[in-house]
Amino acid sequence: MTSTNPPTSRRTVILFLLVTAFVVVLTYVIHLSTVQRDHFTKRGGKLVEIEQSPVELRDDGSVLADTLLLSSGGLRIRLRTLLPPEVANGRIPVVLLIGGHRTGRYAVDLVDDPRGIAYVAIDYPYEGEHSLSGALQILGAVPDIQEVFLDTPPALTLAMDWLSGQPWFDANRAEIAGVSLGVPFAAVAGGLDTRFSRVWLIHGAVENHEWVMHASRDRIRNRVLRSLAVRGTLLLAYGNSFQTADWLREIAPRPVILIAARNDDRVPASSIDAIVEVSKSDHIRLVWTEGLHIDPDRDFELQQLIRIVADEINIRGYNGRPAVIQ
Repeated sequence: MTSTNPPTSRRTVILFLLVTAFVVVLTYVIHLSTVQRDHFTKRGGKLVEIEQSPVELRDDGSVLADTLLLSSGGLRIRLRTLLPPEVANGRIPVVLLIGGHRTGRYAVDLVDDPRGIAYVAIDYPYEGEHSLSGALQILGAVPDIQEVFLDTPPALTLAMDWLSGQPWFDANRAEIAGVSLGVPFAAVAGGLDTRFSRVWLIHGAVENHEWVMHASRDRIRNRVLRSLAVRGTLLLAYGNSFQTADWLREIAPRPVILIAARNDDRVPASSIDAIVEVSKSDHIRLVWTEGLHIDPDRDFELQQLIRIVADEINIRGYNGRPAVIQ
């Protein structure tokens, strides 16, 4: 007589492995889909070490300086500060910048005339390869990319910890500006850290799916396949943790200024429509710029944005009228 125990045992083992794999995958998906608030608030830890590089004096009397911040949580944050000559007169307004990953902390170098404002920009906390090619290299970089996404809001908070200790820092005029890619990170930091008195979200989107769909349109032509790829990418990147529209509600009642380009070539029309819709909130103002999406090589767009920010801070202040009429 032939025993049926071995096949039954194998089926049991296979079923157990399949169920276990399903539970593991489901648990991971739930984790990826959950807003990582605890990580954002606890990851940074305390500022434990500061390394200051020699300063660079510009012809106009302003000063550039690089700083490395180390936290008890293990974060290493590189930032660059542009201080105007007016810093000698006392406390001045501060704008903390988070922009493109390539420009990083050198975004402050694009400001020709600081006009009495301290500009501070940080690098994304990423030490890996920036130019990735091939599926294996991209998959291998996923953990590092996930880490940089989750660590950028705590990095902005750590930068604020350092700023708060500077003798020229005006706590009543501490602003954060997210530019393009930096928009969702600035929104998270602005929502969680009430030390930011105002939040600027410049040439970005308030939702992620259509924005990433638009950015990847040349790589994946088929919209259905592209949508699947984008949803998978956003899931792996903790996309639910960076829904700008959700964080806008947490910033309230502190003011938010959304800046959108009338002919933006990198933000789709559907995202612009969403920006217009959320700007109907009482604490949000929408300002339009002429021209295309901001880029370091687009001087007209760049100088226009710098002028709007500086005018708003120096001329109109916090209770003035819009810098640009809607």
